[in-house]
Amino acid sequence: MKWKKLENNFVLTRKGYYVSYIPNMPRVLDQNQFSIGALANKMGVAMGLDVVEKETALVIPRMDGGNEYYILSGDFRKKYEKAKTLKEAKSVYNKNRKEFWNNWSTNNKKIV
Repeated sequence: MKWKKLENNFVLTRKGYYVSYIPNMPRVLDQNQFSIGALANKMGVAMGLDVVEKETALVIPRMDGGNEYYILSGDFRKKYEKAKTLKEAKSVYNKNRKEFWNNWSTNNKKIV
């Protein structure tokens, strides 16, 4: 499977989860452009949260229709590409979360 380019990110879809990579988080909300990423980033700056330029998110659907987001600051595409199962993808996150955890994640706990 390959990364699919969407409007603001790239997505790698696997059975039971997907990985989203954002190469350039917008730093400001331009008056002529509206994006959820730019708005969230601007709100994060206002709240004193870390702002990163690249992020890789492991997204796991929940039974209630929502998602859990396990986000690492930086480009982890190659590591997630090697993961062929949800268990292996969780391992990628767990091995890197202490150093690269992003505060937009669902939480900072180890995924089991």
